[in-house]
Amino acid sequence: MALSISSTVAGTTSMTARVLFALHARHKPRIAPTAATAAAASCGVTERFRPKPTTGRSAVYRPDDIDRQIVTLLLKDGRMSGAALARAVGVSERTVHYCIERLLGARVIQVGAVVDPHTIGLDVIADVFLEVSPGQVREVAERFAALQEVSFVAGSIGNGDLSIQVCLRDSDALRRFIDEVVGQMPGVTRARTVLVPWKLKDVHEWNLPPSGDEDEG
Repeated sequence: MALSISSTVAGTTSMTARVLFALHARHKPRIAPTAATAAAASCGVTERFRPKPTTGRSAVYRPDDIDRQIVTLLLKDGRMSGAALARAVGVSERTVHYCIERLLGARVIQVGAVVDPHTIGLDVIADVFLEVSPGQVREVAERFAALQEVSFVAGSIGNGDLSIQVCLRDSDALRRFIDEVVGQMPGVTRARTVLVPWKLKDVHEWNLPPSGDEDEG
C-alpha cells in the first residue's frame, strides 16, 4: 500500500506497483490474536485511547469500569496481588496486569511509598503561601523543593505565587523555618503561614472520577 500511495502522490503510478501491492495483499499471512491483544480488548484499551474530538487539548486517558475497580482496590491495599485483584474484579490475572501497566504507562497511577509525618514525630504541618519577585517563581520553587522539611511545592494564581507545605517537629521549629529559611530566601517578598492541625483526605487517597465525568467538556 505504501508503494501505491507514494507513487500516486508523485503522479507516476505504475502498473508494476499496483501488481506488487495486489500480490502482497493476497499472500499476506493472517496473524492470530495474541494473549496480550485479548487482554487489551477486555481492558477496553482500544476504546479508551480513541482520540476525542479536537478541543485544543491532547488526547486524554479514558478509564473504564475495570480500571476504576482496580484503582479503588489498590487505594485500600496497595500490596494486593494480581490474583486477588482478578478474583475481586472478575477478570483474568493477565487482564489485571495489562490494565495496571497501561495505567502506569499513561501516568494515571503511580507506585511508591507514602510517608506519614506524624509517625516519625513531625507533628506540625503548615501551609506557607509565598509572594515572589517577578521572573523568579520557578527558581524559588526549585529551592524550596530541595529542602527536606518541604513536602509539597506548587505554583498558585491569586493571593500568592507559590504554595508549599512543611512538616516539622514543633511550633518552635516552624518559627525558625519561617524566620531563617523563608525570610532569608532570595526572591521571596512576602509569606503567609497557615497551620494544618488535621487532614481528612490527602492527594494519595483521591480516586478516579465516576464514569462519564472524564468526557465532560
